[in-house]
Amino acid sequence: MKAKFTLPGLMLVFMALLIGACKKNEITGGGYGGSATLHVAAQHMARDIDSCMIYIKYNATEAPKLTGYDDSAWAAVKDLGRPLATFSSLTTGNYFLFAKGYDPVYQQGASGSMTVTVDRERDYYINIPMSVY
Repeated sequence: MKAKFTLPGLMLVFMALLIGACKKNEITGGGYGGSATLHVAAQHMARDIDSCMIYIKYNATEAPKLTGYDDSAWAAVKDLGRPLATFSSLTTGNYFLFAKGYDPVYQQGASGSMTVTVDRERDYYINIPMSVY
């Protein structure tokens, strides 16, 4: 017995294979275990602040209330001659960043925060705007 292939049947099989082969960039929530890297600089009045600690909260879009931050790093002069805090091995997702430091020009403490969405596992260069307190 010979099998008959019809055009609609072949198209249905082809579409099923095509849809099954597609992989979306899904936001998994954010956290450790991926291959994304955040390089974070804190800036006050468009100048990099090198006396600064950067805090990160995984899977968050706002500051943590009771649980605290998941990690922190001191902004040190590294790549590009800029003071950067680096957070590596991150998955796709949302991250809340908080920077607290000292602006030697204004001789005052400065802080700032922002939410970052990592939608692909790659390197991200982020500037957190700060204001004095």
